[in-house]
Amino acid sequence: MKREQLVFVLAIIMIFPLFSGCWSRNEIETIAIVSGIGIDKISADGGEKFLLTANIVRPSLVSGGAQGTGGRAGQPISWSINSIGKTLSDCERNLNLRAARTIFYGHTRYVVLSENSAREEFSDVIDYIGRHPDMRLRILLFVTRDSPQDLLKSFPELENTRARQVMGMESIGGPRASKIDVRNMAEIVGELITPGVDPVIAHVSTMISAPTEAGGQPIKVLRFEGGGVIREKGLVGWLSEVETRGYMLATGRAREGAFPVNLQKQPMPDTTLNLTRMSSKTRVELKENRAVATIEIRAEGDLVEYHGQEEIATDEGILKMEKAFAKEINNEIMAAVKKAQQLDADIFGFGAELHRSNPKAWKHVEKDWYVIFPTIEVKTKVTADIRRTGFIADPYILK
Repeated sequence: MKREQLVFVLAIIMIFPLFSGCWSRNEIETIAIVSGIGIDKISADGGEKFLLTANIVRPSLVSGGAQGTGGRAGQPISWSINSIGKTLSDCERNLNLRAARTIFYGHTRYVVLSENSAREEFSDVIDYIGRHPDMRLRILLFVTRDSPQDLLKSFPELENTRARQVMGMESIGGPRASKIDVRNMAEIVGELITPGVDPVIAHVSTMISAPTEAGGQPIKVLRFEGGGVIREKGLVGWLSEVETRGYMLATGRAREGAFPVNLQKQPMPDTTLNLTRMSSKTRVELKENRAVATIEIRAEGDLVEYHGQEEIATDEGILKMEKAFAKEINNEIMAAVKKAQQLDADIFGFGAELHRSNPKAWKHVEKDWYVIFPTIEVKTKVTADIRRTGFIADPYILK
């Protein structure tokens, strides 16, 4: 055989497998698509076991445009199925004891952990998700004080699936208030393996809402509120909404948000300023094993509500608002610092900043950082500017 012919034959042999089709394809008619997962730890059969809940979407009903949890002929758009097992992989396989299709996790958008599983089994959950061949690192992680099983049965108020509701709340609702910090698997793992920083996971809960139609029953809906603090192997405590926003301000993650302040020293706030833009810079210094962190904030905002009677759109009035705005930002940051130091969790990444700016100093204190962190002195320098006061210059004076 000539050399040219031999090369041709070998080329055909090498490319032939490319024309054999998808060897691992899954047809839509044979799979059950999981949109969300809930993980809990319960007592069963005389021991501690995992409870895995999967929210499975019925594609034919979603494409039909059905709203809420009702599909065609009264069928629900999503189906919640759960199983118990000694490990999460055991739970996963046990789901197929009920499901008539192969359960597919390639489109899973979020995972909700119960409080006890986040406290005791957080590293196991991270390991399970990270090793899973179908789950992706952009999966959102949440923690809840409620039952994940009940949470995955909540009513999606504006969307036809719970996953779309969660994704919309994360991408639009979260930045509008800056009181939740929704993170995906890759971001959380990145902080877990980075020295000197501890992650915060968004806290999701349920609440009872009024009926959506006349004669209807109250419904259980989702709500984000604050966050759960993770240190080392699990959950160590909670941040309130105010503390979460203080943490987000300090770390530069805040985007917008309403800040009620009091200019007249009344029982109720009389002015609301809306954050429109901000930047944050942190500097950490170590002096004789005593750490000092300085957080510099520059914030811009607009006047969106005013209950006073005197003129406010004046140089004096704007200066007064800027001082109150800066004070409120400082108060929220310091509230977050106080809680973090109580929990011995460096959610601000002070240690990581020291590691970046002064590696030698960090190496000296790394082993004792969680002894040093609760005593670290935190200073803030907040500069606040009011850019706009609305369409009216002076308040309305009613006769």
